[in-house]
Amino acid sequence: MQATEGSDDVAVESFKKAQFVTSISEKTGMSKVDSDAALSAVVETIMEEVASGKKVSLPGFGVFKLNRRAARKGRNPRTGKELDIKATNSPAFSASKNFKLKANPDR
Repeated sequence: MQATEGSDDVAVESFKKAQFVTSISEKTGMSKVDSDAALSAVVETIMEEVASGKKVSLPGFGVFKLNRRAARKGRNPRTGKELDIKATNSPAFSASKNFKLKANPDR
């Protein structure tokens, strides 16, 4: 088992990019070089479109979108001094019903 993450003392094995590329190659019959290029193109396209404010929907998988966080006031926990926190954009992913069911097969 590799690095553990998560809560409730559940070990989660990491699935690295090289393993991802190998899996794509085996499932599609494409070479590993072509599979790596395809994966990189998909990830880059999702990042570009979401960063431009678009919602990327992959039926059966989920939706990638950009959440906007408004500017707000905060406090420095060390000094208690009030400070301004700038508005930010945060990428988000919502899993589809099919993905959720696959992640919870005992339901």
